[in-house]
Amino acid sequence: MSNTKALTGVKIFNAIGFQVGWFVCVTTSNLLSLTFTTIFLAIHLLLIRFYSKEFFLKKEIYWLLIILTIGFLVEMLLFSLGILYEEIQTPYLTYFITSPLWIICLWVLFATALRISLAFLFNRPLLAYLATALMAPWSYFAGSHLNEQVDINKPILLSLAIISMVWVFALWIITHIKHFYFEDIFYDN
Repeated sequence: MSNTKALTGVKIFNAIGFQVGWFVCVTTSNLLSLTFTTIFLAIHLLLIRFYSKEFFLKKEIYWLLIILTIGFLVEMLLFSLGILYEEIQTPYLTYFITSPLWIICLWVLFATALRISLAFLFNRPLLAYLATALMAPWSYFAGSHLNEQVDINKPILLSLAIISMVWVFALWIITHIKHFYFEDIFYDN
């Protein structure tokens, strides 16, 4: 198999894995979400180790931790502002509003997609911001209908607009971090 076909296969695997992971995380438990994310992350690291021209495990872990931190802050902001809320209240977290583990797992999966199947967006910022402005709120809307634990506050259109703005700002930060500190894993983007 040629290297180009192999890289295309890795990108397709990542895109499908990300979508399956989204569905698993949104529709199942924290434990299943964590299990899927852990397995997918291990496969992700093995694939890029094998097929990437430049792979540095330490740098990839930094990338994942940075995106995970940004994701944690985004979700904490959305929950704290009341844009998102949990149907099932956890009594020990009443003063520190955070998101469920399955949402954090989604951010790890998103971090892998940004490095592989969505990497082309970094070279097309207008397309990236437009896609984010439209797809992020749609993802939350769809997720809120598939998951009984988290819901979007009313008025829904205002909440979705805020989610859109927060995500575009988060992507702007991620884009700057990526351009200054992280090289492309695959060069044919």
